Amino acid sequence: MAGLSRKGIQLNGGFDPWFGAHRLRGFQPWIETQVKLGINSGTLNLKGLVKLPAPEESGPRLHFAGDLGITNFATMDQVLFKELGRWNQLAVQGMQVDLHPNKAVAERIKFVGLTTSVVIGPDNRLNLEIEGSIDPVEDREALARGIVREQMKSMALKELASTGLTPPSTETFQLDPSDYERLLRATMAKTFGTNLAEAVRTLASRTAITNTMVAQRATTRDPGLLKRITSLFKPRKERTAIAQAHRQAKADELLVKQNPELANLTADDMERALADKTDVPSDRLRQLMQDRAKAVRVYLLSSEKVTADRLFLITPKTPDASFQGQSRVNLSIN
Repeated sequence: MAGLSRKGIQLNGGFDPWFGAHRLRGFQPWIETQVKLGINSGTLNLKGLVKLPAPEESGPRLHFAGDLGITNFATMDQVLFKELGRWNQLAVQGMQVDLHPNKAVAERIKFVGLTTSVVIGPDNRLNLEIEGSIDPVEDREALARGIVREQMKSMALKELASTGLTPPSTETFQLDPSDYERLLRATMAKTFGTNLAEAVRTLASRTAITNTMVAQRATTRDPGLLKRITSLFKPRKERTAIAQAHRQAKADELLVKQNPELANLTADDMERALADKTDVPSDRLRQLMQDRAKAVRVYLLSSEKVTADRLFLITPKTPDASFQGQSRVNLSIN
């Protein structure tokens, strides 16, 4: 067996503890070749065991087991000489690191007193890139539900226009909840057709539909005989609207009678079922990614600590079937 036990390097066998403390300013010449960043202070602390196996041994060519810490760390932009970031303590405990093949695990990571800032200034300084991302499952469903709501609102506005009444703008129009459910039921029947019962069963297995929900459900209410009689004395357009509401209520009642499973569904249930059948254009997904990035950019500009010429929006890639991401915004320093 041969080795340097004081340094923790040992061949063909066990290995001894190694303790070390190094000032990070010693790494400054190498860092300057990569980025205009200065290290003001910081100490790298290592406590662990290092093993370098003999050439004929199998397994990793180097193994380290122990703890790593960086304390009182501070950095500065080397152009404006403003502080970029600092922390009091970074402690990585229970490390197991292998090289060739590479592997690293840690039992605990502790970060204390982190403070950061983005330095904005002349050329050759750090820029901040902002890139929006999406969750391809959750965000797609949310966008699909939005499309379903837009479709229901469009249908309601067309119904209103058919009575001769002037419909409000799409932005200000508020759809009555009972009319919304009525339109959802009609769309469910049209979308699923003869497969409606099967679709409801599948949905029920996902959303636990109960008899209590059924009891709370109601079809669109008929305006009533008295209201239809009194409508005879109203202006023609109002009479037309009341008559249409009566026909819609009767049609909804007949639809539920023919498809009793529809009575078991809430508006949320039907939205979900229709969203599953709704295609979400890729440009809507890209727009959501862009909107998220723009919202973060506006927030950073509102701090008045950065200027617009140092914040760069990254054009998102078109999400495809293999896309993986989260509902977030990614920031990177360039």
